[in-house]
Amino acid sequence: VQRDSAGRIHTRVELVPLETWKGQPPASPLHLVHGGGALGEERVEVTAQVNFKPGTEVVVFLTPNERGEWLCLGMSQGQFHVAQEAGGRRVAWNPFHGQPANPGQDAAAKSAPAAAGLALESLREAVARALSKAKEK
Repeated sequence: VQRDSAGRIHTRVELVPLETWKGQPPASPLHLVHGGGALGEERVEVTAQVNFKPGTEVVVFLTPNERGEWLCLGMSQGQFHVAQEAGGRRVAWNPFHGQPANPGQDAAAKSAPAAAGLALESLREAVARALSKAKEK
């Protein structure tokens, strides 16, 4: 957690990319920023901001800001949490697509998100279809 030159509190997050669905593979580790965080006794919370927890897997849709730092596109809309169901199916969810089985439980501790979870492969295929349509135009 840091304070920028304008006095705003933000958090820098380090991610290790496992795969890239669009564009050039980013540097590893990949650094991104988001508003808010706790700095000493001061805490800033940003509604609908992404939430990262160490050791968890996520799919992120990123865009650079004017300083060249990476941001999640659409804040929490641009991040999907990933987990494996008891049957082995890998699922992804965010506040707009699916929900975990136990919303109060830490994402890393969930073994079976609700059936409403989006199959990770379906998310990957939807991105590929959208990219293909964009190239056709």
